This record gives sequence, structure tokens and C-alpha cells, in this order.
Amino acid sequence: MGEATYYLFTIPEELQVNMQREQAGKEAEIPADVVTSFQEVYGRTQVRPTGPNRLSVKREHQIIVLPSGGADSSWRILDFPDGRMYLAYGILPAGVWDAFFPNEGLTTMMPVRQAVRQTIGHYFQLLKAKDYDGAKAMIAPQGLSTSPFLQGYQSLDTDYSKLGIYNYRLTKIMPKTEQDDKRYTAAVVEWTLMVELTEEVATNEDQQAMGEKLAALFPNGTVSYEETIQTFSVVAYRTVVAVADQRQNNWQLIWDDETQGMTIDKVPTEVRRAVGIE
Repeated sequence: MGEATYYLFTIPEELQVNMQREQAGKEAEIPADVVTSFQEVYGRTQVRPTGPNRLSVKREHQIIVLPSGGADSSWRILDFPDGRMYLAYGILPAGVWDAFFPNEGLTTMMPVRQAVRQTIGHYFQLLKAKDYDGAKAMIAPQGLSTSPFLQGYQSLDTDYSKLGIYNYRLTKIMPKTEQDDKRYTAAVVEWTLMVELTEEVATNEDQQAMGEKLAALFPNGTVSYEETIQTFSVVAYRTVVAVADQRQNNWQLIWDDETQGMTIDKVPTEVRRAVGIE
């Protein structure tokens, strides 16, 4: 993907789980809730008792291998507990994730804070890959204005500019709350946006227009311009509300956008208070 090549390996494994008691000569039967918990992780048909105190667990352990870069020929391995590659959602570049795991998101087992963190990370990966349709699908509909921040960001992608997102981080994740059939939380996101103007194409008017557009799009950000490399730098932050169905991790995002109507104001007041943004 891009300059790096990613490989996905699926390794069949069979685990033997034994339960023992400290008392000599006594065997412990595996409790039903333990069997159920293994089945929830690996699937009902993949877990079977092989004795009163033994389980056989079959699984497909997935790992991703990619070159480390640089002059050496070493490789890096992305591996996660129990081979659960959904943990890489939001970590892998969006194009790599979609190529390996089309139509797969986060499992219901992932804790809310981690699922939200990786959902927002995946959104930024889509922006970096210029997959604006994919990013739009992650925005929760808010009346006629479905994705104001995305629309503003996409307007920066012109014939005379190159975009880059760096130093992305979540500075705070708010408490979770529930209302009706939905779950809500919120986060404060900070990142650096670099906009490089193409020397052969950009004019002084283009430079001025881009500066004005950035100042309008990021009224609370810090916008600077380096003349020698014709590059704008914006240290930006946003509040984003995340919403999902009950018992699901199908999170969608509602961005706080002062330039186009403060979309999080359309979130119910009691929800905004509960998650700490009111």
C-alpha cells in the first residue's frame, strides 16, 4: 500500500486448555461460564470439551507483516491478543484495512474507549488516503448538513496543494452515556495539518485564498506559513461526539464545527451534559 507492502498471514492453531485443583488426585470440571466465554471469543463450533477438565480451542491467528523501512531488510509484525486483528482498525492505513478486511469494523467485545479511539483514528486514516466517501460514511447524519468538517477539509485538496496530517492524538475521552437506543461519548482531538502549495501551479492569489480558508476553517487553531517551502501549518483541535447503537461498536461521528453551525449542538442537551461538553 503506497511505498510499503503489507502481508496478511492466517495461521491455524489448536489450543489445549486444562483446569486443575490444588488437591492431589482430584480433577476440576471446567465451569459452564468458562466454556461460554471461550465460545464468545472463538466461536461456538471452535470450542469443544475433550475431557472433564480439558477444552480444545481451534482458532485462526492472523498477523500482518510489513517492511521496517530504512537500509536494513528487517520486518515488523503486527500481532494482537488471540489474533484479533480488529484491534488494528484505526491503526492500519485505511486502504490496507479495507483490502484485508472489507466490510469489517469493530467487534462488540471491544471496550467503548478503545473502540471510539480507533474509530476516530480510522476516520483520519481515510482523510489521509483521500477516501472522502469512506470518511463521509462515518459521519452521523445531522439534518441537511451531514459532514461540514469533512466538506471544509476536502475543499483544501486542490490542484495546487498537498495535504498531510501529523501528530494526531486524542487529548481526552469523555464519559459514556445512554439515551433511548443509543450510546454516546465525546472526545477532544488534536492534530497538525500541513498544506504544501505546489510551486509550479500556486499563485500569490492562491496563497492568500488558502490562508483565508484555513483561518476560517480553524478559527481556534494556530495557522502559520513558511515562505521558503510554501507550506501552511495548522495546529488544530476539535470536539467530536461519537454515537452507536446499544451493545454495538458501530460508532459514527458528529464534529463540532464553528464555521458551519456547531453540529454537536444538535445532540440532545442532556447527552451533552452527561458526556461533559455542556
